[in-house]
Amino acid sequence: MSSFVLALFLYNGVLPTGNTFRANHLMLITEDDIYFTSQILDFLSENDKALSFRKHAIKKGEPIFQQGQEITDIIFITDGAISVARSSRYGRRYQVGTFNHNGFLGLMELFSGKPCFYSVKAESDCEGFIMNGAIFAELICQTPILAAHTFKHLTSKWYLSVERMSRNILHSITYCVIDDLLQFHSLNPEKDYIVNKSLECERLGTSLRVYNRILKQLNDSGAISVTRKSIRIINLDKLEATRLKESEKQ
Repeated sequence: MSSFVLALFLYNGVLPTGNTFRANHLMLITEDDIYFTSQILDFLSENDKALSFRKHAIKKGEPIFQQGQEITDIIFITDGAISVARSSRYGRRYQVGTFNHNGFLGLMELFSGKPCFYSVKAESDCEGFIMNGAIFAELICQTPILAAHTFKHLTSKWYLSVERMSRNILHSITYCVIDDLLQFHSLNPEKDYIVNKSLECERLGTSLRVYNRILKQLNDSGAISVTRKSIRIINLDKLEATRLKESEKQ
């Protein structure tokens, strides 16, 4: 998508009255609808004919947007998982993450006039709505309430995304790995973290060798227990102490 900060956080609810919101990057979760998606969907439903607003089903594995693609229609995902990634000219790929119920896709491209910055793919069967981008832009200009909700939707995504990216830039990879584990544990204290190591490496901008070395060090210290597909926190105090030590590194 047209900005490094688009489509990192997710909407999880029931259209149009549900207000539960889940944001995963890959572990950041909040239960509030901080992106004003319910209000936006209510308005779009009321203007369905003008917008050509219609249900849209996407099969697992299908591309939703391709990097470099020009946008004419925008999409609102209400159910299912998507992945977001960027590839270099020489084939190296940065995996932003895999997310459930991501809300709007294509708004940044619509308003900036730029092609897709990311490639977006359905990681499961997805359901949502598709609408005419040009008419949506006209409605934004003519409808202050819709403009306000859409602006809040975009800026909330931007704020949380930049917050997470700043963490990744300012701190070591070890710090980021531990921080993600602690955030996940605080919200899911009885669950193991199911990990796809290849995707985690791409998300953190590192190699599989470095990622495995960090996990091995934490495992050997007794802070966590690592299996092929999952991570369990064994000693919370030790993990928090290691994060603090990493945060003090310059």
